[in-house]
Amino acid sequence: MVEVAKFNKPGINALLIIDAWPSGTIDNGLIKNVYEEMIQRMRNLINQLPAEFVIVVASHEEDTHKNLLDALPWWRWGKMQSDDPRVYVSNRKDSYEVQMEQILGHLKKWNVQNIFYAGKSLPGCVVSRGVGLENLEGFNKHIVVDCVLRANSLEYTEMGVIYDSVYRAIRYANENGHGITFSNQFNREIITRLVESLYR
Repeated sequence: MVEVAKFNKPGINALLIIDAWPSGTIDNGLIKNVYEEMIQRMRNLINQLPAEFVIVVASHEEDTHKNLLDALPWWRWGKMQSDDPRVYVSNRKDSYEVQMEQILGHLKKWNVQNIFYAGKSLPGCVVSRGVGLENLEGFNKHIVVDCVLRANSLEYTEMGVIYDSVYRAIRYANENGHGITFSNQFNREIITRLVESLYR
């Protein structure tokens, strides 16, 4: 049975966002609407993360959604001014191998043990990319179920797409032994309570 993720000691958690591309890369208008809502949810999540969290944005082949970049602590005036060393954004022009090496190096540099996955699509890139759920070894992996999207959903309403995405994320986590969590569980007060309950 899937358990909601528990947070360990501060400084070893990372949010890993995969392929949060501009919405123009999505042809289906229904899914595009849900995707924009998910981007906003990820923005809110980034804004409430404790300062110790490492953030990695891995966008392969396309640019990252501007609304997501605007939420990052060091994105100013449309230029990357990296005054927060815990944040890493991959360069889509780098080869796949270079991106993998840099992302893994960043996670190891900060001694990350728990990775919380977000992005699109699941199933799809969130699972199968080089830093995806099935390929990244040596970490405790969790899915932020309301921050992943099944971009190829066949549902015909926005609610159907949301349900389909959440259902598939939970089912995938259950089948593969990953934790689940929700974007509203990341604020400092909730994390503090979870950490205290773990180490009593």
